[in-house]
Amino acid sequence: MTSFRTGLFAIATAAAIVSTVGSVSTASAGPYDWMSNKPYVACVKAATSHGQVITQLYGHTAGVIAYNRDRRACNRANGYPDA
Repeated sequence: MTSFRTGLFAIATAAAIVSTVGSVSTASAGPYDWMSNKPYVACVKAATSHGQVITQLYGHTAGVIAYNRDRRACNRANGYPDA
């Protein structure tokens, strides 16, 4: 009985590893395709930095408003939905 459980555990572990490896290889497509768009990523990083500066100067609400405005501008400039 113990060897049966050990074998079953080994098969389940192998299946989990294979399914994990398969999902990692497809992560570069679909909803993550924007990550390869370097100008867009740079624009979003700048929007984040700008939002943090505004937060320090004028408070949290103003920082969130500035970040969302800049992030939406990045989306429009790079052809992504303005969400």
